[in-house]
Amino acid sequence: METAPGRNFLKITGILFIIAGSLEIFGSILGIIGLICIQYMSFAMPEIINMIPAAELISEALGIFILLTVISAVSGIFPLVMGIMGVKYCDVLNKAKRLMNIAVIYLIISFGSVIVIGIFGSLKFSNFTSFILPIFYLVGAYKNREAYKQTL
Repeated sequence: METAPGRNFLKITGILFIIAGSLEIFGSILGIIGLICIQYMSFAMPEIINMIPAAELISEALGIFILLTVISAVSGIFPLVMGIMGVKYCDVLNKAKRLMNIAVIYLIISFGSVIVIGIFGSLKFSNFTSFILPIFYLVGAYKNREAYKQTL
């Protein structure tokens, strides 16, 4: 069997996506636990919560915070799955098109995220770094796809 030319791109970026997705899910779970603790404290010890500045705002917006944290946890699943597929299929040339499609979907989501951030006026150069890993992933999948076309 030929070695896949995009193997290293897919394996390295796949491992980084696994790490990033896992950290995002883990951080979101910790955030949910923290928000539940705040909710519990607001019911169990209202006199302590009232001493905290902006406690009223926190308790009123707690449901929104929990919803956003759950959305963050769910959004961590996509890079995790993308990374697992990249590592698993880095040597499988006939899966290159599927990996390319996943990379393009992730790039579109990242681009949409940058547009939303730009609309709200907090666009920075660091926002564009979210394109680096998926582009390398896409390059690896493209190299594998070209190698697969030559084997046909």
